[in-house]
Amino acid sequence: LRRLVLPSATTFGPYACRESTNLEYVDLGKVGSVYLNSFDYCSALTAVVIRTQVVCQAVQTSALQSNPLEGGTAYIYVPAALGEDYQAANLLSGFAGQIRAIEDYPGICGEEG
Repeated sequence: LRRLVLPSATTFGPYACRESTNLEYVDLGKVGSVYLNSFDYCSALTAVVIRTQVVCQAVQTSALQSNPLEGGTAYIYVPAALGEDYQAANLLSGFAGQIRAIEDYPGICGEEG
């Protein structure tokens, strides 16, 4: 599994993709909460797209482990209007430099430019 697109998912649960070493891209449409440990040991991960129009609650049940988000080489894409809110969000503030606007990256986020 290299790409995971879940347009109707409202929660992305703990360990959902743990150790999915080929997973590169996750696109979540209506997610209201995401467990950060869902991406533990996803060594190929480059993009997590969160499309919901309200700030998604990040739930940290353990520290991120062995993935590019932890290493600073993967990005979280959110609606531009929510970018600053995500950068200030308590559990995501450590990733402020890795938060990008969906609208600025249509090729990565699966939309025509």
